[in-house]
Amino acid sequence: MKVKISFIICAFQAEKTIEKCLKSILSQKGIPGGFEVILVDNNSSDRTIEIASRYSVHVTNCKKQGAAPSRNLGASLAKGDLLAFIDSDVVLDQDWTAILSREIQSNYYIAAVGKNIPISTDINFLDKYRYKLTKIKTQSTFISLKFAFPFSTIINSAACLLKRKEFLYLNGFDETLSRFEDTELSFRMSQCGGNFIGSSKAISYVYYSGNLLNYLNRSWRNGISYPYFISSLPLSLPQNI
Repeated sequence: MKVKISFIICAFQAEKTIEKCLKSILSQKGIPGGFEVILVDNNSSDRTIEIASRYSVHVTNCKKQGAAPSRNLGASLAKGDLLAFIDSDVVLDQDWTAILSREIQSNYYIAAVGKNIPISTDINFLDKYRYKLTKIKTQSTFISLKFAFPFSTIINSAACLLKRKEFLYLNGFDETLSRFEDTELSFRMSQCGGNFIGSSKAISYVYYSGNLLNYLNRSWRNGISYPYFISSLPLSLPQNI
């Protein structure tokens, strides 16, 4: 059967969550056509590969550190018409793929996202804050959107579905970026005429297993680097998808 959807998992030190992630992908319902699962390990030293090898997935390694090069490597190996980028700490509802694949093919959309719900393993009081932040980044809506501002994050690479042809046309994620690579790709896709679709019915759960200090440190680093990232974006791009 021809591969229709390629699930690409970017993993680093993911032994706590990778099994949940893989089980949720392999138990997806109503996937149109065949599918494959590619796990790109980013030099983990824990049991990530050992656990993933128990399942019917293609496991490979990306020597270049970072989410962007790992995802791009997975995309270069993919055979599907659609690319589902799933982080290793994400668990999908059983209908996630069916809903978004139907939405992305129903019109001229090049990217589809669902509703990402944060779940913490130890610091549950952060969940409401993290979910509120996610809603702000997506303009508090999960309907079809066109970017109004370059800093509006619509494609959340933790769990998203993209058309492979258009993704490769734009050369994928920018590997010079250590963070905000999904925001930058969203901007380029939008500036090139791409349309996006979101559905609140397609639900994914994003686990955070770090401690409070780790979370505050990550938030601080993001806050420091974000203005510089925004100022580096080009005002416009001439080509159209």
